Amino acid sequence: MKNRKIVFIILLIMIISIGFSVISATLSITGNSTIARNTWDVHFENVQVKSGSVTSPTPVISNNDTQVTYNVTLNMPGDYYEFTVDAVNEGTIDAMIQTFSNTGLTEAQEKYLSYSIKYADGIDVANKHLLAHGSTETYKVRVEYRTDLEATDLPGSDQTISLTFSVTYEQADSSAVEVMVSYVVSSNTMYIGQAIPNGVNVRLTPAEAMADWADIIGTPGETRPFYLKYILSNDLITASYLEFEVTPEMATANPGMTVGTYSLRGGIDESSETTKTVYETNKAMLLRAFGSNYCDENNTSEFVCSVSNLKSIVAYGGYVNVVVRGCYCYVDFDGGVEYSHCAIS
Repeated sequence: MKNRKIVFIILLIMIISIGFSVISATLSITGNSTIARNTWDVHFENVQVKSGSVTSPTPVISNNDTQVTYNVTLNMPGDYYEFTVDAVNEGTIDAMIQTFSNTGLTEAQEKYLSYSIKYADGIDVANKHLLAHGSTETYKVRVEYRTDLEATDLPGSDQTISLTFSVTYEQADSSAVEVMVSYVVSSNTMYIGQAIPNGVNVRLTPAEAMADWADIIGTPGETRPFYLKYILSNDLITASYLEFEVTPEMATANPGMTVGTYSLRGGIDESSETTKTVYETNKAMLLRAFGSNYCDENNTSEFVCSVSNLKSIVAYGGYVNVVVRGCYCYVDFDGGVEYSHCAIS
């Protein structure tokens, strides 16, 4: 396969605007009244480039800290560039996303390039997402020269691609959605649209969730490198993921695996137009984690990757399964209901 160099000149633009009316008041009651000073300050800071990314100048924050610009060259399949940047609300007024846009890739470009901008915890950016005063949301930007391609997918010449992502914040109102992430290891079946049931231990970090395996299997100190991640909007489950970790020890024992945390999405209606997209996204995620040496596409709707003590499957309906030493988790769609489940086989 002949490799072609892809040159990126990519502009990530965040438009931060003041979207609220001027506040005014007339006080006619005798006495002294004080109106606290309010400030609007939503901006970018703290760019961090992920280790393993191709060498490139660090992204630059400019335009009063509301714009991030970066340039990167990817020469070979498997090359990638990933960084995070914080959107910080240091004002006194709660903000929320009014609108956002992303130029995205053309159909031809998607054959050899993957590109995503999400929150760092894997949540998709959406309108009405809250950025409360004093809080921070971290955006993750990743571009990657795909490895799951044929010679015919490659561009015929060097490509210069410009991508623009913009998001506008305004003053938050009662429609703002607070998005939280919870990590769970539990034998409970949990459904999209419900609150996490009482009695299920909700954890703030993956490490805390994985430590719960000791309680479930009764072996002190025993853990598993996978767990369920739930996205909660105003305390209700809106999405479920299965995450697993490739540790340095696993990568050393299985050359070609890449150390990191990988999030697989399930719960997609088989009749949905987005199902194939989710399947392809999960497939690309497994290829990054396992490498092609340990993966096989049995047909056009099931992709399986396996090494000692870890096996992962994605199927066309969004179904995902991870098996680790007799334990498994899955997120699925069945009978019109999305659900998640962990168990001991």
